[in-house]
Amino acid sequence: MTLRNARIQVPSFCLPLNEPQRFRGSPASSPPTTPDDAVDLAPPLGIESATLNPSMPSPLAATSPAGNGTYSSLAASGVTDPSALSPHVEVREERFYGDGGEEGQMRGVFAKKHISTGDVVLVGVAETIDEKRTMHSIQLSEVPPRHADMYAPGRFLNHSCEPNTWAKRNSYGAYTFIARRDISKDEQIFFDYETTEYAIMAMDECFCGEPTCRKMLAGFHKNGRTILDKYQHEVADYLLDHVQPDS
Repeated sequence: MTLRNARIQVPSFCLPLNEPQRFRGSPASSPPTTPDDAVDLAPPLGIESATLNPSMPSPLAATSPAGNGTYSSLAASGVTDPSALSPHVEVREERFYGDGGEEGQMRGVFAKKHISTGDVVLVGVAETIDEKRTMHSIQLSEVPPRHADMYAPGRFLNHSCEPNTWAKRNSYGAYTFIARRDISKDEQIFFDYETTEYAIMAMDECFCGEPTCRKMLAGFHKNGRTILDKYQHEVADYLLDHVQPDS
């Protein structure tokens, strides 16, 4: 099967977002991964180690003391400072202007130095993994639903329809973001939310301003063919479970 000759298989259900999603000015939302979503939390040596560990129990089997179904991966992975895994980027405030000329500020992730194509830009570390989406979560799987809230700086990655990074699952319960092209110092880091999110129920409008802007972001289940044609392998692995060859 080639990705260009495929159709999107939509499951019989779609979980709504618990909070409305914002784009180009808010951190990523959330999607899911394998039947038991077992995540290898060993420190990754690079994107080659971005694999699932089927020998580990489901993250949701280890609940928080409150018993609310959340899971913290930080202690299990031995990471004491998640930002130390991403030394070439930092979170900064960015000024933006609304359609009516109103001015505001939001946080984003910016390059501290030149980053070359193919280099690791940011290593995301899951703070919690839960069945429900949040404003800042990123999706790991759809069946069963799994969504990770990442520690900073990953929490503050914004969307673009012409992003400079792509996301690959890693062994910290989240994604590693890899440069799609050379990234200049002080350039903001973006990824395309529809390469990880199966459904974006809020149908928020995108204001990335790129010539290729899709205007409305609904998720892979709506824009899957466009996403596959554009990104090919740069799509979350679990989303390919919803693709079948054309008959």
